[in-house]
Amino acid sequence: MDSSFFVSSVVTAIVMLFGTIFPVVYRKFRSHQENNITVFSLPPSSSRSSPSRNWKHHVFPSFHGADVRKAFLSHILKELKSKGIDPFIDNDIERSKAISPALIEAIRGSRITIVVLSRNYASSTWCLNELVDIMKCMDEFGQIVMTISMKWIHQTDTEAVMVGKIATDISNKLNNSTPSRDFIGLVGMGAHMEKMKPLLCLESDEVRMIGIWGPSGIGRGLYKKEFLFLVILDDVDRLGQLDALAKETRWFGPGSRVIITMEDRKLLQGHGINHIYKVDFPSTEEAVQIFCMNAFGQNSPKDGFEGLAWEVANLAGELPLGLKVMGSYFRGMSKEEWKSALPRLRTSLDGEIESIINFSYDALSDKDKELFLHIACFFNHKEMEKVEEHLAKKFSYLKQGLHVLADKSLISINSTYMEMHNLLAQLGREIVCRQSINEPGQRQFLIDSREICEVLTDDATGSRNVIGIELNFGESEDELNISERGFEGMSNLQFLRIYSDHINPGKMFLPQGLNYLSRKLRLLHWIHFPMTCFPSIVNPEFLVELVMCHSKLEKLWEGIKPLRNLKWMDLSSSVNLKVLPDLSTATNLKELDCSFCSSLVKLPFSIGNAINLEILNLYDCSNLVELPSSIGNLINIKKFNFRRCSSLVELPSSVGKATKLEELELGNATNLKELYLYNCSSLVKLPFSIGTFSHLKKFKISGCSNLVKLSSSIGNATDLKELDFSFCSSLVELPSYIGNATNLELLDLRGCSNLVQLPSSIGNAIVTLDRLDFSGCSSLVAIPSSIGKAINLKYLEFSGYSSLVELPASIGNLHKLSSLTLNRCSKLEVLPININLQSLEALILTDCSLLKSFPEISTNISYLDLSGTAIEEVPLSISLWSRLETLHMSYSENLKNFPHALDIITDLHLSDTKIQEVAPWVKRISRLRRLVLKGCNKLLSLPQLPDSLSELDAENCESLERLDCSFLDPQARNVIIQTSTCEVSVLPGREMPTYFTYRANGDSLRVKLNERPFPSSLIFKACILLVNNNDVETGDEDIVFLDCCIVDKKSSVDVPCSPSNHILPPPLTEHLYIFEFEADVTSNDLFFEFSISSVRWVIKECGVHNVNTKKRMRVTRNLSPFTFKDTKRTSDVLVNGGSEVEEKVNGDESERQRRDKNE
Repeated sequence: MDSSFFVSSVVTAIVMLFGTIFPVVYRKFRSHQENNITVFSLPPSSSRSSPSRNWKHHVFPSFHGADVRKAFLSHILKELKSKGIDPFIDNDIERSKAISPALIEAIRGSRITIVVLSRNYASSTWCLNELVDIMKCMDEFGQIVMTISMKWIHQTDTEAVMVGKIATDISNKLNNSTPSRDFIGLVGMGAHMEKMKPLLCLESDEVRMIGIWGPSGIGRGLYKKEFLFLVILDDVDRLGQLDALAKETRWFGPGSRVIITMEDRKLLQGHGINHIYKVDFPSTEEAVQIFCMNAFGQNSPKDGFEGLAWEVANLAGELPLGLKVMGSYFRGMSKEEWKSALPRLRTSLDGEIESIINFSYDALSDKDKELFLHIACFFNHKEMEKVEEHLAKKFSYLKQGLHVLADKSLISINSTYMEMHNLLAQLGREIVCRQSINEPGQRQFLIDSREICEVLTDDATGSRNVIGIELNFGESEDELNISERGFEGMSNLQFLRIYSDHINPGKMFLPQGLNYLSRKLRLLHWIHFPMTCFPSIVNPEFLVELVMCHSKLEKLWEGIKPLRNLKWMDLSSSVNLKVLPDLSTATNLKELDCSFCSSLVKLPFSIGNAINLEILNLYDCSNLVELPSSIGNLINIKKFNFRRCSSLVELPSSVGKATKLEELELGNATNLKELYLYNCSSLVKLPFSIGTFSHLKKFKISGCSNLVKLSSSIGNATDLKELDFSFCSSLVELPSYIGNATNLELLDLRGCSNLVQLPSSIGNAIVTLDRLDFSGCSSLVAIPSSIGKAINLKYLEFSGYSSLVELPASIGNLHKLSSLTLNRCSKLEVLPININLQSLEALILTDCSLLKSFPEISTNISYLDLSGTAIEEVPLSISLWSRLETLHMSYSENLKNFPHALDIITDLHLSDTKIQEVAPWVKRISRLRRLVLKGCNKLLSLPQLPDSLSELDAENCESLERLDCSFLDPQARNVIIQTSTCEVSVLPGREMPTYFTYRANGDSLRVKLNERPFPSSLIFKACILLVNNNDVETGDEDIVFLDCCIVDKKSSVDVPCSPSNHILPPPLTEHLYIFEFEADVTSNDLFFEFSISSVRWVIKECGVHNVNTKKRMRVTRNLSPFTFKDTKRTSDVLVNGGSEVEEKVNGDESERQRRDKNE
């Protein structure tokens, strides 16, 4: 690389920057350069006041010889020399009244003068004459003058310390006295020097190696300041060169600097050099200045040449070498000569530039050269992700190859885009052109518009060598008629890009259509495609990117095509497009752009198969009426754009499954009536345009946990009936404009845990409310009294409202309220008195632990939950509650004193951890169907239970030993196991009952049936034993999901069974789960596999029994009266918790079969 112009410039710049001269070792490495080592001294740095001033010395001392020469002066001169500072030495010049010409020259040729004021200085005519001349130089040349008072020296620190401080001060003044004028002619050099300072770290005595890395022609040669040695190794391209001259830092004295310039960053890193400076391209303005310095001898264009100068600078791509060469080329030319020379420069490289940058290309391996040509001809300035997708199949080690090109400064890669310098790209194109100069159809890439037109208008002149075509038909003034056989012969064509810089769709035609298009195409980018449908010969099997903007397409193709490789599809502005293709196979599609497709009415249901879709753009699809429900399958979608979809009526609720949604655009969807955005946990804000949905009636954004604020424009949607912000846990406030929604019927704020307050205007919006939910609003300070305006409210819930202390008295105005839920309001102590909620049917006060009593609220309550409260007595008014059916409370003996209540209760929940038994009067609750005793862990026994009972839940009753009911003895347990038709029966136990003919350890077993011929369906009873997985620590589980899968071992086909899944209550200890299902089987060899959703529990054993339907019916009729009479209710769950009970069932399997036979 010829960077000598920049090397010398930077060397000069560093010398001027640091202001000293010293020996430098400089070596240039490249075969076309001289290969020698030279030790030389640089000329003195130029004047700080004038670019033409040459300083011969750094320092001139003015002194009285007899006072200071042999002591102080000799010490300071020695210290200056040790720092590399060159002082003028007078060598005992004979002094007289007149100053000699040699001395005058020395004064005027020194950058700094130090005047040493001693006892006899002012009395010396010689010294005073010197001082006069020194002051003239300061005025004329900007000399720096320093004065040193010997009287002051003697009064301060030791002389040695002061000498050191003075020498350091002089050094700093030399180093810091470099104004920008010193860099005249070196555009941008000042900024480079400032960035280099931290790497050079001149104040350190360590030996430091600095690498300067950049592409050919950018100018990397760095300059020097000598501490002991400055070694410059320019254009190093092999590690051996570094080892030969600078293998180890110990070869150099303290303070030395070794500066290496090269194109390959890996060589620097391989030599252990960590201080690397990347030389960036100059800015556009700096590039023009560099060009103008060489073309006009000034840093700006001459009048009338402004546009031409900017164009040429752009052609050089801001590469300093190109700017210098092109500037020199145009120097002295007239404007007409400039204009005639430009066309050639647009399409070909200058010979000098090509010879230099070609060196980098020649050093690549064959595979990396091929990658270089792909990028230069087709993928320059493209998105990195797309480049990798398009080339991954072509280059096995693509990422490695890209890193090689980047390390050699041939490309630059940022987080999203990859770029190659324009001159390098031009080099690649010229290399491809030389592959076949006279027959362009034989080249790898076709990029010249004129030559492409010739190939495509002739029949089959292309060859299998062609892998890429990029045609800008806007460059041609003539009409382009592509032959139907234009692409024949191009069997390896993988990349096709046809476009126009100028919007002129009438210039390109396919008069006879297309007979052939390579099936290997990975990129098809055809702007203004002239056909209404792709020909049937198009096979998109390997297509990665499809771009058909501004096309005349009405549809893409018929039927289902293989699209498994397709990732980007852009059909924007295809105004005639009516339908999208079937996307069933487009499972890897990431972006779909149908913006401005104004004829598009609907999306195919198969869009739901594009499960990896991240961006869906339907902007200005003005005739789009509806979206398919399958859009909910797009679980990876990040951005929806439905702006200006003016005909869109509703978004399907399935949109709410888009949990990764980050951006939603809905402006001008004026007919939208319903908007659902469930669990969009990445959504931070809603568009302001939401206020334009004047017909919006349902707005549900539940689970948008990062949504902080709602747009105030929501107040414009005055027709809103349902607002659901549930579980928007970051929401802090509601906009005051919500009061404009005067037709609101539902407001759901469940789980808005950071909601602090409600706007006062909410009173205007809740007059029509039917349901209001504040559950989990733990940060809400108070409920506004305006809630009393909700005179139509039927359902009001405050569950988990932990900061709620009291309800406003205005709640008494809610005469239509039928359900009031206040469970887990742990700070609630009292309820309002003197109110009569005459319509109230359900009152739930679960776990209001501070609540000791409640007033006479309503006599129409049918469901009352007092469990977990401090209320110990049944309210006296319960005798008047004629509709009471369900009562939840801690165990209360005084319940027996209300026979009326015992006659009407059907569902009784008693929870008390202290009780050991339940009184016998429970049997008198004649209509009781469900008894729940959860958490009574000291309960030992139960009395005889009423015959009406269909469900008993004694979960966590760990001490339960006996019941006055026979279903706890082994025989009754056997009856339950064999005859119960409940969906799930749960029994304690640690062994698999012998009733189950087929048993196995683990979660699967094989069954070989003996029955022949098979009935149309068989009923199986199955049992699994769940045990605790001690290796897993998890919290409590509300439910456990159980799945059953049956496989026909002969055909390996899944056997349909119903039901195939069950919901189980979670156990605390080992339990047996017994359930029944029906299956259609055609084979006697079956494989059963069971699985559960829990990680806390594992299946230890499993068992299966084939149930004969007729036998089971006979046994069911003989059940004793005390068993569950409602055995045909498949929705019930029979739960029997208790201490360990012997699991054996009387009689073995053969005995059971004998009894069945006798029946």
